[in-house]
Amino acid sequence: RSLTAEWSPLDWLKIGETAGADYYNEWRVTALPYTSSGEPDGEVTRLDLNNLELDHNLTATASPPFSNNFAGTFTLGQNLNARRYRQVAVDGLTLKTAAPLDLQNTVSYSPSEFRSLEHTESYFGQATVDLFDQLYFTGALRNDGYSTFGVSDRRAWFPKVSAAWTFTNALGNKDQKGFLSYGKLRAAYGQTGKEPAVYQTITALSLTSQFGSGFGDVVNESQSGLPGVITAFAAGNSNLKPERTRETEVGADFGFLDQKVDAGITYYNSKSTDVILQVPTNGASTGFGAALANG
Repeated sequence: RSLTAEWSPLDWLKIGETAGADYYNEWRVTALPYTSSGEPDGEVTRLDLNNLELDHNLTATASPPFSNNFAGTFTLGQNLNARRYRQVAVDGLTLKTAAPLDLQNTVSYSPSEFRSLEHTESYFGQATVDLFDQLYFTGALRNDGYSTFGVSDRRAWFPKVSAAWTFTNALGNKDQKGFLSYGKLRAAYGQTGKEPAVYQTITALSLTSQFGSGFGDVVNESQSGLPGVITAFAAGNSNLKPERTRETEVGADFGFLDQKVDAGITYYNSKSTDVILQVPTNGASTGFGAALANG
């Protein structure tokens, strides 16, 4: 669901606002009967999933009338986003009878619950310029803030620029006729970012009911009737930076024979830095199997 409002206080100024919500529930049951390779004694798992996302956009776009040979637009905007996720799972092991495949028909239950809440806050500006109906320039700058980062540095800047030249217009062929009916050269550069998964920057205790190496050595966190908690597998890192991707693209587009045939060539390069990775650690000395870091 979404609501949209637009207001034009001037002929060349438009203000727009959009607010939306996306909500869904999912109930899922999976089961493995007797003699299954994954669980020979049988298993039943019940999942209740709930997801809510709220999104808000506010933009102001100015398109002042300059001249016949010069046109441009200027946009300022804000984006607010919130994502809430809930998951409740119950895993039942060892079927009492072959049917029914229900939780009540299992010997032991293992419940788990997960909740997360994420917020992003972004501000951006963009300018476009059109010169002589042949030269086109775009420049933009975006500042994103993520709640999933540590409190020391939650914001980052991401720029982008592009330029294009329709050289056939400069040669007087705006009607796109003839053998070489259309030709354009273009180049672009931009940066994008990726935040860590929720709660990866903190080191916390886990209330999971079982843990182990994954090779069958499962141990309950509660022993002899006494409750307990365990450390997470990976240590958090409050100094994580955004994973940054820099992309460069250069190309050319051509049209031939009154636009009956077209061709294009593109060079594209993408490089990611500060990739967020799980780095193995010495569990005997740190108590963790891995630590998060920018690679």
